[in-house]
Amino acid sequence: MSGPLLEIRGLVAGYHRDLPIVDRASLSVGAGEVVALLGPNGAGKSTLMKAVCGLVLVIGGSIRIDGRELVGLPTHAAIAGGIGYVPQVQNVFVTLTVEENLRAGGFAEPRAVRERIAEAYRRFPLLADKRRNLGGELSGGQRQVLAIARALMTRPRLLLLDEPSAGLAPRAAQDVFAAVHGIAAAGVGVLMVEQNVKAGLGAADRGIVLVQGRPVLAGPAAALGKDPRLARAFLGEAVDAA
Repeated sequence: MSGPLLEIRGLVAGYHRDLPIVDRASLSVGAGEVVALLGPNGAGKSTLMKAVCGLVLVIGGSIRIDGRELVGLPTHAAIAGGIGYVPQVQNVFVTLTVEENLRAGGFAEPRAVRERIAEAYRRFPLLADKRRNLGGELSGGQRQVLAIARALMTRPRLLLLDEPSAGLAPRAAQDVFAAVHGIAAAGVGVLMVEQNVKAGLGAADRGIVLVQGRPVLAGPAAALGKDPRLARAFLGEAVDAA
């Protein structure tokens, strides 16, 4: 494949046409690349991610995966087109077992469910050990791993993660980020919203800082973490656009 896996150009999106939250945002994610989307509260990070999935109103701009335009497609078509999405909260069925959660994730291709559950257990052995446990019985980190594994049941080419480390103990967050690295190593592109700047950049190849709906800084994760403009962006001070 030539070019980026995900390419967003001039995206304007939100919940009301006359009050956009994402304002002419452009970014890209390559296959096998982890990109951390950072920014202060209310910057539009989660809204941008939901726009990719068709969960909010897209007012203008373009969203392409493998060159295919997603704007105007319903959410189920975006998922079928190669996107997996893990929201921050309510991302597992707490009254279903681990295995039932995985089966629910594979509803679109029922003939492949058994094979893909076995694949999930090989990738995430802790889920195999907990296969008969209810989702509500899992720890926070285990729930995040289950949510990620369920999103992978459709074998997406792009995985969207909304604050995967939120509320987790440091060790649990490390386990989640290790899972993200393994997914990227298999060629899946990952766009990850993170409030924990240090952890997000530590787990990413590149970082993008969103302020008031627009990317204002972008670059390799290690370099961005040392950029003095990063703190200024979070404090609401003006910085040169990315």
